[in-house]
Amino acid sequence: MTKRWMISAALCTGLCAGLAAACGGGGSGGGGSGVATDKQLINLQSADVTRVCAYLADVAGPARMVDCGGGNIVTIGGDSTTECETDLAVFGTSNPNCTATVGQAEDCFEALAAQTDAQLCSDSPPPAACSALFGPDCN
Repeated sequence: MTKRWMISAALCTGLCAGLAAACGGGGSGGGGSGVATDKQLINLQSADVTRVCAYLADVAGPARMVDCGGGNIVTIGGDSTTECETDLAVFGTSNPNCTATVGQAEDCFEALAAQTDAQLCSDSPPPAACSALFGPDCN
């Protein structure tokens, strides 16, 4: 079993988002990416996609693998900004009813990145901060 989806898919197809320097979200000001946190992900312009993906990749950090035992490996980080940009560009087409915002994606990635190795290895659901991204309209 691999939980890479938790980190990568949170935004980059569920949404990169996700990924831990607790700086994000909230209000309508610029979050960690500098993009207004109330902007819906499906409505981002190209320049905003680039900024959001750069931030999410930074939060995720360099690739590292966590051995959860029993052959289960969790891969964290290491996502390229280009990969995220490509995924986010098609995200709106695949999820036209998704109302998740930049702030929610940033909060999700920060929460995922803040998880301990034990939390990443558990079968628990994603952090509550990710609920908007993993909801039926965005997944």
